[in-house]
Amino acid sequence: IARVHEAAAEALNRAISEPEAGLARGIALGQRATLGPDLKDDFSRTNTSHILAVDGYKVGLVANAVESALRPILNPLVRSLGTVGGIVLYTVFVGGSPSALRAAIMGGIYAFGRAFGRPRDTLNALAIAALVMTAANPFLLWSVAFQLSFVTSLGMAALAPVFEAKLSQRLGILREAIGSTLAAEIASAPLVVAAFGHISVASLPVHAVVMPLLPLAILLSFLTAGFGLVLPALGNVVGVLAWVPLAGIVGVVQWAGGLPLDALTIPKVGLPVVLAAYALLGLAILSRPN
Repeated sequence: IARVHEAAAEALNRAISEPEAGLARGIALGQRATLGPDLKDDFSRTNTSHILAVDGYKVGLVANAVESALRPILNPLVRSLGTVGGIVLYTVFVGGSPSALRAAIMGGIYAFGRAFGRPRDTLNALAIAALVMTAANPFLLWSVAFQLSFVTSLGMAALAPVFEAKLSQRLGILREAIGSTLAAEIASAPLVVAAFGHISVASLPVHAVVMPLLPLAILLSFLTAGFGLVLPALGNVVGVLAWVPLAGIVGVVQWAGGLPLDALTIPKVGLPVVLAAYALLGLAILSRPN
């Protein structure tokens, strides 16, 4: 698996120039250390670093692709086993970060739920993922990456539908991007201030532009790496197409990251403030109509 991972990274390097290749390696292969320090800082200051992580969206793409391929030939239960197998292989392939493990566990629960005709429940799946991961490694509770992954997922599950319902339908595809961004920003704000001492001002407009480009960038990066492993010439052609959305994302993040007020520096807060903030947020979520 490590050799295939390295070969896929080389295929992306052949087909796409830097810094877009670094972004492609991040969103397709889970490599975050390949970005230059300035670009990495721009992603941090615009609060878009999460798109470099392997999350539920990317695991969902893999799960849907495997399930669609197996649907014509296997019954639901066996198909769900195959889907879970595909999720496990992909998670191992990209390195098994906290966000990847959380997404993989939730994806596996959804796959088995579909096989038994059960509706998807994001909050229950998130709770099971947290229980399994912390039972296996209690020290994850002190990992900022683990904490951010879960509070962001919880915020998006609980708050994104509320924001999207209040936004105008005329926003089109921007409606989901803005609603999800608002939910993620509110849910992660106490932790971000406690850990990094800043709040991104540019995050919302940057996400409104970047998120519609992200699905195409992920898909074409996957295809570039896949074709590059077996047909390098075709991989190079797809890489030219992948460069377009990748360059759009990089350009927007670099531009916003260079603004004078892209982020506000805020004194770091302690654990009592963080707990109080999440207690208030939890009460606000529980008090709303079901």
